[in-house]
Amino acid sequence: MGEDVLEFETMAGAIIRFDLAKCDDCKTKACIEADHLPFLGPVLELLELKEGRPSLMWSKDEIKKGKCTDCVACELACQLHGNGGVTITYSMPKLDEYLAELERKGIKPVYKR
Repeated sequence: MGEDVLEFETMAGAIIRFDLAKCDDCKTKACIEADHLPFLGPVLELLELKEGRPSLMWSKDEIKKGKCTDCVACELACQLHGNGGVTITYSMPKLDEYLAELERKGIKPVYKR
């Protein structure tokens, strides 16, 4: 993984990915602000700014053990007020199986990953 990507997995299996090149041009750093909302509490603060880029306050192992609750606040804030550099992807094997079954029956799903 290059230095322009910050990626980690959560306890629920989501992959959170920061395109740090997009963060370089971001004026708001909205993901950091969303991560530090007072009602979320200090245990949920995962991000800090280092050299103008989001960085993890915890190790990737600690995050995978439950430090991130998959609240999607960082992604939503980035999409709405930042540069769109944060994406969260969830593994959905049952959905993939269901879509494949529909195709076998001749039904073409509108949505396909």
